[in-house]
Amino acid sequence: MNNLKPIIVIFLVGLITLSFKAKAQKWDSVGTQMNGSVVQAFAVDTVKNILYAAGFFTNAGGVSAISIAQWDGISWDSLGSGLTPFGVFALTIFRDTLYAAGAFTNAGGVSVNRIAKWDGTSWAPVGAGINGLVRALAVYNNALYAGGDFTTAGGVSVNNIAKWDGTSWDSVGTGMS
Repeated sequence: MNNLKPIIVIFLVGLITLSFKAKAQKWDSVGTQMNGSVVQAFAVDTVKNILYAAGFFTNAGGVSAISIAQWDGISWDSLGSGLTPFGVFALTIFRDTLYAAGAFTNAGGVSVNRIAKWDGTSWAPVGAGINGLVRALAVYNNALYAGGDFTTAGGVSVNNIAKWDGTSWDSVGTGMS
Protein backbone atom coordinates (compact mmCIF):
# COMPACT_ATOMS: atom_id res chain seq x y z
CA MET A 1 0.00 0.00 0.00
CA ASN A 2 2.86 2.40 0.80
CA ASN A 3 4.14 1.90 -2.76
CA LEU A 4 0.79 3.10 -4.14
CA LYS A 5 0.69 6.40 -2.23
CA PRO A 6 3.05 8.29 -4.58
CA ILE A 7 1.13 6.97 -7.61
CA ILE A 8 -2.22 8.02 -6.11
CA VAL A 9 -0.86 11.50 -5.26
CA ILE A 10 0.50 11.95 -8.82
CA PHE A 11 -2.82 10.76 -10.23
CA LEU A 12 -4.80 13.22 -8.09
CA VAL A 13 -2.48 16.12 -8.98
CA GLY A 14 -2.95 15.24 -12.65
CA LEU A 15 -6.75 15.25 -12.28
CA ILE A 16 -6.72 18.60 -10.51
CA THR A 17 -4.47 20.07 -13.21
CA LEU A 18 -6.76 18.79 -15.97
CA SER A 19 -9.76 20.20 -14.12
CA PHE A 20 -8.19 23.68 -13.99
CA LYS A 21 -7.24 23.52 -17.68
CA ALA A 22 -10.79 22.51 -18.66
CA LYS A 23 -12.24 25.42 -16.66
CA ALA A 24 -9.82 27.83 -18.34
CA GLN A 25 -11.50 27.30 -21.74
CA LYS A 26 -13.95 30.03 -22.67
CA TRP A 27 -16.35 31.15 -25.36
CA ASP A 28 -15.31 34.02 -27.59
CA SER A 29 -17.67 36.48 -29.22
CA VAL A 30 -18.12 36.48 -32.99
CA GLY A 31 -17.84 40.16 -33.77
CA THR A 32 -20.40 42.41 -32.17
CA GLN A 33 -23.82 41.10 -31.34
CA MET A 34 -26.96 40.63 -33.37
CA ASN A 35 -29.92 42.71 -32.30
CA GLY A 36 -32.64 40.07 -32.56
CA SER A 37 -33.97 37.57 -30.13
CA VAL A 38 -32.51 34.35 -31.48
CA VAL A 39 -30.25 32.66 -34.01
CA GLN A 40 -32.07 29.58 -35.33
CA ALA A 41 -29.56 28.00 -37.73
CA PHE A 42 -25.94 27.88 -38.85
CA ALA A 43 -24.21 26.59 -41.98
CA VAL A 44 -20.53 26.54 -42.84
CA ASP A 45 -19.14 26.89 -46.34
CA THR A 46 -15.77 25.18 -45.95
CA VAL A 47 -14.66 26.16 -49.48
CA LYS A 48 -15.27 29.90 -48.99
CA ASN A 49 -14.55 29.73 -45.23
CA ILE A 50 -17.81 31.49 -44.33
CA LEU A 51 -20.13 30.94 -41.37
CA TYR A 52 -23.79 31.72 -42.10
CA ALA A 53 -26.23 32.50 -39.30
CA ALA A 54 -30.00 32.89 -39.63
CA GLY A 55 -32.90 33.62 -37.33
CA PHE A 56 -34.83 36.54 -35.89
CA PHE A 57 -32.60 39.63 -36.23
CA THR A 58 -32.23 42.75 -38.37
CA ASN A 59 -28.63 43.69 -37.58
CA ALA A 60 -25.40 41.74 -37.29
CA GLY A 61 -22.34 43.54 -36.01
CA GLY A 62 -23.71 46.95 -36.96
CA VAL A 63 -24.64 45.85 -40.49
CA SER A 64 -28.27 45.70 -41.65
CA ALA A 65 -28.89 41.98 -42.10
CA ILE A 66 -32.51 40.85 -42.21
CA SER A 67 -32.80 37.30 -40.81
CA ILE A 68 -29.48 36.11 -42.27
CA ALA A 69 -25.82 37.15 -42.18
CA GLN A 70 -22.37 35.83 -43.05
CA TRP A 71 -19.20 35.89 -40.95
CA ASP A 72 -15.81 35.79 -42.69
CA GLY A 73 -13.77 35.51 -39.51
CA ILE A 74 -13.39 39.28 -39.19
CA SER A 75 -16.77 40.90 -39.73
CA TRP A 76 -20.46 40.30 -40.41
CA ASP A 77 -22.05 41.08 -43.78
CA SER A 78 -25.57 40.89 -45.19
CA LEU A 79 -26.82 38.58 -47.93
CA GLY A 80 -28.66 41.00 -50.17
CA SER A 81 -31.68 42.58 -48.51
CA GLY A 82 -32.31 39.43 -46.47
CA LEU A 83 -35.27 37.14 -45.90
CA THR A 84 -38.74 38.36 -44.87
CA PRO A 85 -40.98 38.04 -43.05
CA PHE A 86 -38.96 36.70 -40.12
CA GLY A 87 -38.66 32.96 -39.75
CA VAL A 88 -35.52 31.23 -41.03
CA PHE A 89 -35.22 27.84 -39.34
CA ALA A 90 -32.73 25.88 -41.45
CA LEU A 91 -29.57 26.43 -43.49
CA THR A 92 -27.35 24.05 -45.44
CA ILE A 93 -24.85 23.99 -48.28
CA PHE A 94 -25.90 21.87 -51.26
CA ARG A 95 -23.73 21.70 -54.39
CA ASP A 96 -21.68 24.73 -53.31
CA THR A 97 -24.81 26.85 -52.84
CA LEU A 98 -26.36 28.11 -49.60
CA TYR A 99 -30.00 27.09 -49.06
CA ALA A 100 -32.23 28.74 -46.46
CA ALA A 101 -35.68 27.56 -45.40
CA GLY A 102 -38.38 28.52 -42.93
CA ALA A 103 -41.53 30.66 -43.01
CA PHE A 104 -40.31 33.53 -45.23
CA THR A 105 -41.82 34.35 -48.64
CA ASN A 106 -39.39 37.01 -49.85
CA ALA A 107 -35.65 36.58 -50.41
CA GLY A 108 -33.76 39.70 -51.43
CA GLY A 109 -36.84 41.15 -53.11
CA VAL A 110 -37.61 37.88 -54.95
CA SER A 111 -40.87 36.07 -54.25
CA VAL A 112 -40.15 32.59 -52.86
CA ASN A 113 -42.13 29.96 -51.00
CA ARG A 114 -40.32 29.21 -47.75
CA ILE A 115 -37.06 28.08 -49.37
CA ALA A 116 -34.43 30.00 -51.34
CA LYS A 117 -30.85 29.67 -52.53
CA TRP A 118 -28.00 32.19 -52.42
CA ASP A 119 -25.39 32.10 -55.20
CA GLY A 120 -23.05 34.56 -53.48
CA THR A 121 -24.64 37.55 -55.19
CA SER A 122 -28.41 37.11 -55.24
CA TRP A 123 -31.32 35.03 -53.97
CA ALA A 124 -33.42 32.73 -56.17
CA PRO A 125 -36.43 30.48 -55.57
CA VAL A 126 -35.99 26.71 -55.33
CA GLY A 127 -38.46 25.57 -57.98
CA ALA A 128 -41.99 26.55 -57.00
CA GLY A 129 -41.06 26.20 -53.33
CA ILE A 130 -42.98 24.60 -50.48
CA ASN A 131 -46.52 25.34 -49.27
CA GLY A 132 -45.84 25.34 -45.52
CA LEU A 133 -43.29 25.82 -42.79
CA VAL A 134 -39.86 24.25 -43.44
CA ARG A 135 -38.07 23.35 -40.21
CA ALA A 136 -35.09 21.27 -41.39
CA LEU A 137 -32.72 20.82 -44.33
CA ALA A 138 -30.21 18.04 -44.93
CA VAL A 139 -28.08 16.77 -47.80
CA TYR A 140 -28.12 13.03 -48.42
CA ASN A 141 -27.16 10.95 -51.48
CA ASN A 142 -26.64 14.03 -53.67
CA ALA A 143 -30.10 15.43 -52.93
CA LEU A 144 -31.44 18.16 -50.66
CA TYR A 145 -34.12 17.07 -48.19
CA ALA A 146 -36.61 19.43 -46.56
CA GLY A 147 -38.74 18.57 -43.56
CA GLY A 148 -41.50 20.46 -41.79
CA ASP A 149 -45.22 21.13 -41.82
CA PHE A 150 -46.21 21.04 -45.51
CA THR A 151 -48.16 18.99 -48.05
CA THR A 152 -46.70 20.09 -51.41
CA ALA A 153 -43.24 20.91 -52.74
CA GLY A 154 -42.97 22.29 -56.25
CA GLY A 155 -46.58 21.27 -56.84
CA VAL A 156 -45.81 17.64 -55.97
CA SER A 157 -47.92 16.07 -53.23
CA VAL A 158 -45.67 15.25 -50.27
CA ASN A 159 -46.24 14.58 -46.59
CA ASN A 160 -43.93 16.78 -44.47
CA ILE A 161 -40.74 15.68 -46.25
CA ALA A 162 -39.54 16.36 -49.80
CA LYS A 163 -36.43 15.87 -51.92
CA TRP A 164 -34.84 18.41 -54.31
CA ASP A 165 -32.46 16.93 -56.91
CA GLY A 166 -31.22 20.30 -58.15
CA THR A 167 -33.94 20.55 -60.79
CA SER A 168 -37.25 19.37 -59.33
CA TRP A 169 -39.04 18.38 -56.13
CA ASP A 170 -40.13 14.82 -55.38
CA SER A 171 -41.84 12.94 -52.57
CA VAL A 172 -39.90 10.71 -50.19
CA GLY A 173 -41.84 7.48 -50.04
CA THR A 174 -45.21 8.13 -48.40
CA GLY A 175 -43.72 10.91 -46.31
CA MET A 176 -44.10 11.40 -42.56
CA SER A 177 -47.35 11.36 -40.64
